Amino acid sequence: MLKAKPKTKKKPVPKTEWPNGKHPGGRPTIYYPEICQELIDWFDQEPWETVNGKRLPRKLPTLIAFARDKKVGISTIYDWTNPKHASYQKEFSDIFTRMVKDAQREVLTQNALQGLYNPVFSKFLAINITEMRDKRDVDFNDNRMVQLILESLPPDVAEGVRLAIKAKGKK
Repeated sequence: MLKAKPKTKKKPVPKTEWPNGKHPGGRPTIYYPEICQELIDWFDQEPWETVNGKRLPRKLPTLIAFARDKKVGISTIYDWTNPKHASYQKEFSDIFTRMVKDAQREVLTQNALQGLYNPVFSKFLAINITEMRDKRDVDFNDNRMVQLILESLPPDVAEGVRLAIKAKGKK
């Protein structure tokens, strides 16, 4: 079982670190350096737990659940990973980029392979939260495909398509 870490309070930025000695304006970020380790701990988990000899899947770790647990808006998390945003945090962004999707893919893959997740929904998640894709190789030079399409058309339309294909092939 995961243990909750004690919350650390963010220390205010000393006035001496303000650019040009002036307050930068806007609401101060709620970022604190320890949140990087908390992000690692959140996503670095075993895919399942064994209870009474039976494997039970753990919840798929998500960024939304992490943000909710830390009482931070998901848009704030994304701001910390965006180099163009004023509250960009390089260390957090590097960990996010390097680890989050890999950890999600690992939990999803292991639980799906063990039959602990619904196969249809596993495929849906894999396509939407990882770089995995469902691709079909189609050879457009395969005459069988063309023949199937032509057979499904009315005869006069099919003949027009055949003539157009021949004309294009002569060019």
